Amino acid sequence: MLPFLQRYSTWFYLLLAGLLGICLGHLAATVLGTYLTPPLLSGEETAQVRTAPERKPALAEYEVVLQRNIFDSTARPNRTLATEQKPKQKAAKPAQARVDLKLVGTVAAGENSLALLMGNRETASYRLRDKLPGGGKLEEITRSLVRIKNSDGTEETLHLYEEESPEAPAATARPGRPGSSSKAATTTTGGYKIIPAGENRWIIPKEEAEKARTNIGELLKQARMEPNIINGQTEGFTVRMLRPRYLLAGLGIKRGDILKQINGVELNSPEKALQIFQQLREAKHLSIGLQRSGQNLNFEYDVQ
Repeated sequence: MLPFLQRYSTWFYLLLAGLLGICLGHLAATVLGTYLTPPLLSGEETAQVRTAPERKPALAEYEVVLQRNIFDSTARPNRTLATEQKPKQKAAKPAQARVDLKLVGTVAAGENSLALLMGNRETASYRLRDKLPGGGKLEEITRSLVRIKNSDGTEETLHLYEEESPEAPAATARPGRPGSSSKAATTTTGGYKIIPAGENRWIIPKEEAEKARTNIGELLKQARMEPNIINGQTEGFTVRMLRPRYLLAGLGIKRGDILKQINGVELNSPEKALQIFQQLREAKHLSIGLQRSGQNLNFEYDVQ
């Protein structure tokens, strides 16, 4: 027995070493498999993975087919599948509609100047740099015109005095009928009939007053007044220009008169003068306090 083992001991050791190597290899494979196995997914996660939709290729990815043009290699790549996005244009702000303004009157007093403008059948007073209907701005006020800068940058000039039409014939007294007497002569002044009713008193027929009210612009063109400044304060307005043979001249007012009061209200500022003027458009009685050659006078007018 012993000689047999000694004779085949070499082969026995080789067989034992081979079996040991196989065991070690299996053990190593098991250990590596444990560490390299991916984690198991739950049922919901597995369903999400299975139902995930496949990404559809973008249309631009096929553009290379048109660029190369497999049917005509000489053609120039001038087509595209990609949708060109045009830059969005910002909506332009609608321009404010320009209002047709008409200059009715002005008060030239430097920075305190005022302009009486009519637009959309409404009359209002404005100061320098005030915003006007239509978006314009009042840039300049003089005795005979105003300059407006519109919202689009253009400038516009409104004139107070247009080309003067031929003056009306001189005022004449209407002769009375033979055999009849007249209490007061009717004076025709520039198309307006005014009836003297005593010393410094006049009667204006209602239809004549309505005629003047509907043509305020023409009425204001008949005279030009300037603030009477004393010690830096406005004390009435001086009549610098008066067109003869027109309504205001027929009311007894003369050039050089200083208008101090209207219906008991002191004329001590341009704003007040324009406010009173607008209120008088509906007045039935008018009282004017003025100064002439240093003498204070009071004129009365009744609308009948």
